[in-house]
Amino acid sequence: EEGCVENCCSPCFGGLDPTNLDGTINLGDGGAMTCEEYGDMAAMHSSNNEACPQIQVIGHTFCGCPSPPPDLCTLCFDGTVVPDPHMVIDPFGDGDSFTCGEIASFLFDLDADDDADTCSVIQNTVGVLC
Repeated sequence: EEGCVENCCSPCFGGLDPTNLDGTINLGDGGAMTCEEYGDMAAMHSSNNEACPQIQVIGHTFCGCPSPPPDLCTLCFDGTVVPDPHMVIDPFGDGDSFTCGEIASFLFDLDADDDADTCSVIQNTVGVLC
């Protein structure tokens, strides 16, 4: 894939710029990338690609994007950026730890309207820990 030429996905919803280009995103394989590198990766996708809203949720969580894509569940009930996405918490007290950013990223599968009850429960329990 050569990447996107026009109508490319931005790491932030609305084409806005991330405020934290030095922020880091931990990758599942143990690696990491900076938000600047993440922006370059996002631009390889079309804004119509189904991955674009997911890319923008991660940009909002880790890179200081001003607002998440609409209609998605955010970890903070007011839609603000998670203050410390690298903070490790054990939300269920069972020894399974996650970062606040990992949890925020899991939520992109929830629709703020269709999954309102689930979204609200997570915001009021796990969200307050972050």
